[in-house]
Amino acid sequence: DDLLDLELLSWSDADWAGDSEHTKSTGGLYLELFGPTTGNTWPLTWAVKKQTATASSTAESETVALSQSTRQEALPMRDLLRTMLGTDPVLICRVDNTQAITAVERGYSKKLRYLERCHKCSIGILHELWETGEILVEHWPTATHKGDGFTKALVPAKFLEARRLMGIRLK
Repeated sequence: DDLLDLELLSWSDADWAGDSEHTKSTGGLYLELFGPTTGNTWPLTWAVKKQTATASSTAESETVALSQSTRQEALPMRDLLRTMLGTDPVLICRVDNTQAITAVERGYSKKLRYLERCHKCSIGILHELWETGEILVEHWPTATHKGDGFTKALVPAKFLEARRLMGIRLK
C-alpha cells in the first residue's frame, strides 16, 4: 500500500578513535526501507568499517561515515530499488552529529578541508547531493539512532535497546 511513499533510511554513525589498539575510528551503517504511511520497515543491509585514516574530531569521523555509507551503500541501493520497484524512494540520511550536517549543508568546512586528501571523502559531493535533493540529511538523537550499536560496545541495557530499535526479536 505504501509503495509510492517509500523512504530509504540510512543511519550512519562513527566512534572517534574508540578502539584501544589504534587511533582509527569505526563507521557503522544501518540501511532500511520505510513506509511512513504504514510504519512498516524492512532492513536491507548493515555494515561496520574501520576508517582508513585517523580522525582528529568526532565531526570528521561522522562525516567520513556519512560519505562512505551514502556513496557505497545507500545510493546504489536506491538505484536498485528504482529498477526493481519502479518507484523513487527518498533517501534520508540520519546523523547524530550537527557539525557533520552543517558541513554538508554549507558544502565546506575549514576544519575539515583535508578530508579529501586523508580519507578520500568529499564534503562537496555530499553537498551537491543534498542541494539537488538527491539526499536529505536529518539530525537524529544518539539515544534512538539505529547506527549507534555498530560503532561501540554497548552495556546490556543499551544493547537490548539497539536491538529493539532495529526490530530484532528473539522467539
